[in-house]
Amino acid sequence: MFGAILLCLIFASLLLTLLNTQSELTTKSYSGEEFQEMAEFERLTQSIDIELIQDRYEEGVNFISISRWPEALTVCKEGVDFLGEDYSVPGVLEHTSNKLRVAYYQRAQGDIEHASQIYCNALEARINLYRKKIGALGAGSNKS
Repeated sequence: MFGAILLCLIFASLLLTLLNTQSELTTKSYSGEEFQEMAEFERLTQSIDIELIQDRYEEGVNFISISRWPEALTVCKEGVDFLGEDYSVPGVLEHTSNKLRVAYYQRAQGDIEHASQIYCNALEARINLYRKKIGALGAGSNKS
């Protein structure tokens, strides 16, 4: 008998918790723009492993410091490729694409030293822009 009463109380408690959660979910409404910002923030933070990309940058800098230019070029180019095109902040002028064109030209000319330095510099700039973008989106999605 006591077990049945306890079971009923637990069930009632769970039901009240569920109903309370439902009402909280339905009372908060987001504008279309807020919802899009939240969705973009989720997509970016789940699809890009910025720590892995940061590691590639640091490896590149270490390779540059010991004059291992081909390795530096490889890891920084991988970082640029991993990050893709989702790094930029709307309204901020950035010139990393132009830098990468110069690096590509330097590499084609056989100047691996300068190409690797340019790739790593561009990667650093893109990482910083990405972090700013995530920070701005995260701040926007935390509005109440």
